[in-house]
Amino acid sequence: TPGTRAALAPAAAASSTKITTRWTWANGTKLTATKVTPTALPKSACTLKVKHSQGKGAMQYGVLPNGVGLGLSRTGQLQQFTKAGAKPYLKGRTPTEMYMITTVGKTVYGTNAAAVLYRFDGPHAAPKRMTTLPLWGYDDLAITGGRVYFTRTVFLDGDKKMRQEVVSRPLTGGAIRVEAVGARSPRVTDVGILAVGVPAVISTADYSDQEKLSGIVKLGGGKATPFLKFSRSTLAASVGEGPWNFAASGRTLTLPQAGTAGQLVVNLRTKRAWNIPSGKGSTPAPAGVSGSLAAWGEARPPMDPITNKVYFFDVDRGTARVLSTRIDFPLPLANGRAVTWQTWRADGTLDVTSIAVK
Repeated sequence: TPGTRAALAPAAAASSTKITTRWTWANGTKLTATKVTPTALPKSACTLKVKHSQGKGAMQYGVLPNGVGLGLSRTGQLQQFTKAGAKPYLKGRTPTEMYMITTVGKTVYGTNAAAVLYRFDGPHAAPKRMTTLPLWGYDDLAITGGRVYFTRTVFLDGDKKMRQEVVSRPLTGGAIRVEAVGARSPRVTDVGILAVGVPAVISTADYSDQEKLSGIVKLGGGKATPFLKFSRSTLAASVGEGPWNFAASGRTLTLPQAGTAGQLVVNLRTKRAWNIPSGKGSTPAPAGVSGSLAAWGEARPPMDPITNKVYFFDVDRGTARVLSTRIDFPLPLANGRAVTWQTWRADGTLDVTSIAVK
């Protein structure tokens, strides 16, 4: 069947159509993108790793480099989603009900309802209690160099205003350090820690104020410096999530519907960029990215999933592919060359598919 074996072919002849974007690099150079029309993902050297039901009420949060999915049971137990179905990640029970899962290569991190961060080094190793996070107000974690980075929201003036800042704390515990004020959503990449630049203080009542941004910033030395600048201060509502949920990892950055129609994909090392158009009436969802690979689904505003396509792009090859397959949640997950996505049955049963793309 389509999608059981698939691969990204060597780079095909790319379109020569150049489009302008609303982005400029920090040195003032405009970011231009090559428009690439995706072709069907061929059946070749990429292997199906998982295609199986994983039980009722389960939710997937990550994938290991070998294609095995990671998620939580309806009771918050850490599970592996394998080709034979769901299995406990640990031989014993997870020490506490997990709330969120983050993967860094083969290492798994999980937070519980009390915002305690645990590290899981494998099914046969005892989980390690690490540090604690705020009880609320943080988004996806970025973990590198022995520290965990996250967004902290501070309310001001009787909750009429708020300040967003990226902070970090040692994984072993210790004081929280402010990395940058007026930034959110940190991402670990080959060129450093990137984040979304936002106003230092914004109104909690004015939604348009909350959409203002300066672009993508790079963190270092306790401040945020411009990395990619956006030419307008406010994104139109029609762009969906835009760079609020930009994805970046390894040498790949994606900016769905932000200043271009379609997905904007950037090679952070070479600064080459591509634009991959979406189907009529649809927008690209935020991507799962790792290394040189990005994968995403499509949605109709406001993020209603379109359930029949998964897109792939490799920034080393400059190739765009599309796979016709069912996907109920338009955000695939990637780790190394493994890509996974999920669907649900009417009775709430979770089905997981994952492939290893060569």
